[in-house]
Amino acid sequence: MPHLGQINNQTGEDCFGICWQANADGFDYLTAVQISALGTLPEGFTPLEIAPQRYAVFIHHGHSSAIPQTIAAIWEKWLPASGLQAANTPCYERYTAEYNPQTGMGGTEIWIPIQQ
Repeated sequence: MPHLGQINNQTGEDCFGICWQANADGFDYLTAVQISALGTLPEGFTPLEIAPQRYAVFIHHGHSSAIPQTIAAIWEKWLPASGLQAANTPCYERYTAEYNPQTGMGGTEIWIPIQQ
């Protein structure tokens, strides 16, 4: 959060939690912002480009500490019942300008990559 608005070429105010390389032992997690062009990033930052993809988008209601329950419901209930399959690409959390990091409430979406 202290770097928001201070990253070269940052577009918008949204923040992201990118999840990829999931396996039985866990997954990699990267906090991110969208940038319009790769420029000089602060020390310790890593660029990640995500190709265009079809996503199912879910609004998370409630405190951010309950996001794991929302994600579990998506993967364990919605996805099997949907007739769709998850695509082999990162999924992510999107924290919009309405998200309040002090309260952990508001403006949270879960994006799951899907294929038919």
